[in-house]
Amino acid sequence: PDPVLEAVAKLVSTERQEWTGSPSELAAAVQVGMAANALTKYLNVKSGRLLDEYHVSYENKARHAGRQVKLTYMVIGNVEYEVID
Repeated sequence: PDPVLEAVAKLVSTERQEWTGSPSELAAAVQVGMAANALTKYLNVKSGRLLDEYHVSYENKARHAGRQVKLTYMVIGNVEYEVID
């Protein structure tokens, strides 16, 4: 388990499916002891794992007002399987 990804994943859930804020706000919210720039670099590299293991989509965009991070909890529907003999 990755403690940074777990902390980030806890910001969103089925009840609160989206979180948006600046990198500094994200660093303050997860409190993993990383600077905002280090945290966003880490998440840029680990975004695939964050999505695969925790079902959280990560976006980091530049806006006129500064950088913005968006986390989205991806709702996983019921998966149906077809048995082929």
